[in-house]
Amino acid sequence: GGATTALAFMHQLKLEWGEALAKHELAIVYDPNQSTSWHWYSGGLSTLGRHDEGIAASLKALKLDPLSRIAGASLAENLLAAGQYDAALGRINKTIALAPDFGFAWEVKGFIHIVRHEFDEARAAFPKAQWDEIAATASEVIDRVEAFVVDNEMGELPAAIYDSQQFDHYYTALALVCAGQYGLALDFIERRSNADLRLPAARFVASSLFHEKMGDIPRYRELVERLTTVDGDVK
Repeated sequence: GGATTALAFMHQLKLEWGEALAKHELAIVYDPNQSTSWHWYSGGLSTLGRHDEGIAASLKALKLDPLSRIAGASLAENLLAAGQYDAALGRINKTIALAPDFGFAWEVKGFIHIVRHEFDEARAAFPKAQWDEIAATASEVIDRVEAFVVDNEMGELPAAIYDSQQFDHYYTALALVCAGQYGLALDFIERRSNADLRLPAARFVASSLFHEKMGDIPRYRELVERLTTVDGDVK
């Protein structure tokens, strides 16, 4: 089961979705009670825009391992991708209550608050990730998003958002979208889609938020098709 899940994730990294889903499903057939298999499967489904299925798989992973902090954070991310922002916030708060030292959960919480336009709460969350770099960059990001949301004021986000040591790259795209920088977000996603590690380009591309903000942009629709087609041969 574990080896099959690892193989599935290798296909996922290359956006070979047909092979990835087949291997994920095979791993679950081998061992339906393995939380990790359901966890990785849920991420693939969510990335493809199959949000209800991704959330169901995440719930299964968490039911099998209720104390798993990564399964809890992943469920929150999948709820965020699905546009279920209240549920995403409730879930990440539960995960943080169980694992208050889990820095990634605070990063997820910060971005959930950004998407919800709760800027003071976002400012409070990022420093608790206990990564000095992310807190400084996040503060600038929040200022820019707030200026866009409140006054429709466009401004450049800090260059540090492009540093994968500070933000997971799919959150870079999310930050750009929240700040109204749709062209830059699409530039970034396109660059990542041509890099060795392609999965971060795809992670939120079929999300409810991206579709809501960029659904009328032909280039966005082309990227969704290119990055989330369930057929490894067309990549």
